Parts: sequence; structure tokens; C-alpha cells
Amino acid sequence: GEFRPHGICLLPVDGARVRGVSISNVSMRHVSAPIFLRVGNRTAPSAMSDVVISNVVAIDAAMTSAVAGVFSRPVEDISVSDLRMVMTGGGQASLPEKQVPEREAAYPSGRMFGELPAYGFYARHARGVDLRRISVSCEQVDGRPALVADDVTGLVVERFHAEGQLRLTNVRRVVVRGARGRVRVSGAQSRDVLLTPACPAANADVWERTPEVCQTVCGWRSPGEKD
Repeated sequence: GEFRPHGICLLPVDGARVRGVSISNVSMRHVSAPIFLRVGNRTAPSAMSDVVISNVVAIDAAMTSAVAGVFSRPVEDISVSDLRMVMTGGGQASLPEKQVPEREAAYPSGRMFGELPAYGFYARHARGVDLRRISVSCEQVDGRPALVADDVTGLVVERFHAEGQLRLTNVRRVVVRGARGRVRVSGAQSRDVLLTPACPAANADVWERTPEVCQTVCGWRSPGEKD
């Protein structure tokens, strides 16, 4: 049928505080968003921190997983590891240019932003996001990047296996190791981005930057070289 429930959702709103949550060993099928973490600011600021999600399999998932705070109250210390997602796909190549609405005062819901600019994972207004050993594939060709991060400080992306770009906008203190996709860095606030390509010969070919990004913002290390 067409009804698709969401998978793992944490949605503090109206002053709620969510902290110290661990979720693991979950399998789901025919869902909307496999993971949706959102801090709301409807009647009072809410907060979310110290969340660990691991060992999750999602098959036939229709919507992008997301970690989203609000500008004045980012989500903090979110870890997602050992995640495998098979998405329905079919997203249009124009969607990466979409301006995602803030909707701070709206009640949190996995459908509140509509189609997101990434098909695999979307993060915005967050501090301390750790994404490791994540595999994403699509049943239909999808024109969007695999991952989009916007206004994220302290991002680690390790062994993110998916086709398509990883787009980073206004990010700070970022480490990307062993990603298959090309990394695109944009936003005048971006700084301290370290890339370790999956292929030793890739070096500078693993990333691109938009004109407002200083050339020295990004560096790279060879695989096996210590930080």
C-alpha cells in the first residue's frame, strides 16, 4: 500500500529535552524516512543531544534520513553507524538547489520539509555529527547528492558508500574518510575540511569548491596516513 510510517524518529518540541538515547539492531521495510531527528521551537526552544543509532537496515525507504536542529538551537552529538538503506530513488537533479524551509514553529514531522536535496542523508544546524559505515543505494536513478550538510560543526563522515556527491555548505571542522563520492564544499563560513580519499591516487580530484571558499579551507591525506 501507499502508507509508509517513519522509522526511527526523535522529535522534541515545546521545550522538551532529549538526551542520552541509544537505539540499535533495527530492521524496517516500506518506510518513509528511516531516521528523522528534529528539534522544534514551537512554543519554547527544545534540545537534543547524545544520541547513538547503530546497526539499522532500511529497505524500500522513500524519504531522506535527516538530522535537523534550528539555527538558535542545533542538535548536538549525534552518532549514526552501520546503517544500510535501500531508497526508492527517482529524485530530480534540480532538487539540490532547493531552499529547504526552516519551519521552526511547525510541529516536527518527517514530511515537514518535503523532498530534501540529498537522497541519502541530510544534516542542518548541528554540532558533532558522526556518520560511519553507511551504505545507501537506490532502486531508481536519483539525481541528488548522496549527502548534504548545511551549517554543521564537527562532522565526521567515514566509509560513506553511495553514488553521487557529498555537498558541504558552511561547515566547520569536518573529516571525510573513504567516501566514494566527490566532495563539494561551498559557503563563505566553511573551514577546516580534511579529506582522505578512498583511492590513494585521487588527492585533489576528490573535492571541488565554489568561488567563495578559500583554497586553503580543504586539505587531504593519503589513506593510512594518521591525522
